[in-house]
Amino acid sequence: SCVNQRMGTCRTWYYGSKILENRIQAEARNCFMEQLVKLDEKGYDVVLQVHDEVVVEVAESEAEAAAKGIQKVFRTPPKWLKGCPLDCDFTITDRYTK
Repeated sequence: SCVNQRMGTCRTWYYGSKILENRIQAEARNCFMEQLVKLDEKGYDVVLQVHDEVVVEVAESEAEAAAKGIQKVFRTPPKWLKGCPLDCDFTITDRYTK
């Protein structure tokens, strides 16, 4: 139950699919943040993180190699998520785009 602004009580119902959706989003965030830590440990310069995107600054001559290295990090699941297939996309650009 919950308390509304008039200090009365009301019943609130949660349905299973909403709880599952929230749990999945929470674990996806945990996985993403763990991968960001791994990028930092490998020496990548993460300059921006927006929701489920990361912007890494590298020299133009190293962009392709860095993209492959970053993909490898993001496609490798954490130990607690072993066996879960992960994937990511990348764009090489000289400025941030959406």
